[in-house]
Amino acid sequence: MKKLIYCFTLLFCLLPLVKATAQSQKIRVYIETSYLYGLAEKGDGFKLTRSDSKMSGVGLHLSALYSFSKTFSVGLGLGLDRYNNPGYNSLPLFVSLQCMPLNFNRNIYVFTNVGYGVGGADFTKGAMLDAGVGYKLILKESFGINLRLGYNLKQIDTKVKDFWGTTEIGRIDRNRHSLFIAIGAIL
Repeated sequence: MKKLIYCFTLLFCLLPLVKATAQSQKIRVYIETSYLYGLAEKGDGFKLTRSDSKMSGVGLHLSALYSFSKTFSVGLGLGLDRYNNPGYNSLPLFVSLQCMPLNFNRNIYVFTNVGYGVGGADFTKGAMLDAGVGYKLILKESFGINLRLGYNLKQIDTKVKDFWGTTEIGRIDRNRHSLFIAIGAIL
């Protein structure tokens, strides 16, 4: 729990530093929270569906994107994700891509986040992928609101320990499929 609190604090402390480096409107900082609606978890001869367990989750992501053109942005991000039923924590580092395909409306975009969850005592490692559609509403030059809908794929690769937590007795290698909705701020 201490590590999770430390990561949240670090995430928020990095926000002013990242924003301070943005000298023009070419760099935008996104901070968002999301709700994950779990669909299925499969792997290792294991299959769990939504009808078996009410899988859910929450996430908090911070990313900074550089606009190469009016239609294309690329950036890096850091997140904290919690998957419930069964429970996992993830600390993903990811590359974020945004493309605004509609010439008549630059507020609508498609996106993908591709990255890897760093493993540790409280975090499961494994690849992650987000893909979906978003809508951004810029209210002022330096502030906006962001809404996203999409699909989340999380690879769960972790060790299983005995009751006392001292001996490894197996491994879990599964894929978790979820839909998500996210809302956040653009700075």
